[in-house]
Amino acid sequence: MVASPTATFHSSVEEMLVQLGLAERIVLRARHFSALPDLVSSTDLLAIVPAMYAASRPGLRMWKLPFAPHYDVRLVWHASTGRDPAQQWMRALLHGLFRRHPRSPRREEAQ
Repeated sequence: MVASPTATFHSSVEEMLVQLGLAERIVLRARHFSALPDLVSSTDLLAIVPAMYAASRPGLRMWKLPFAPHYDVRLVWHASTGRDPAQQWMRALLHGLFRRHPRSPRREEAQ
C-alpha cells in the first residue's frame, strides 16, 4: 500500500519503490497516510508511513527503513493572519515541537 497525499504532492515513497523494482507490488493507493494503519491492521498487507501514524496503533509492528526518503515539511499561513495572537501562538507551538535541532558531531568527525 502506498499513500499519495494530494495536498502535499509527495510521491517519494512510490519513486523509491520504483527504483527498487517493487512498483508492481503496490496493490492499493490511499489519499492520506492516516488511512493506512487501519487498512494494514485488517489485511495481510504492509505500508510505508511516517512513524507518527503507526506509533499509536496497538498491535502494529514497525521497522525503520534505512533508505526511506526525506522531505521537508513547511508551515504556511495567509498574510492576513500574521499578527493574530492565536495564530502566532499556534505557529510558535508548532515551531517548538517540530524544529530541527542541530546534530552534535559524531566522535569520529570531531577529532
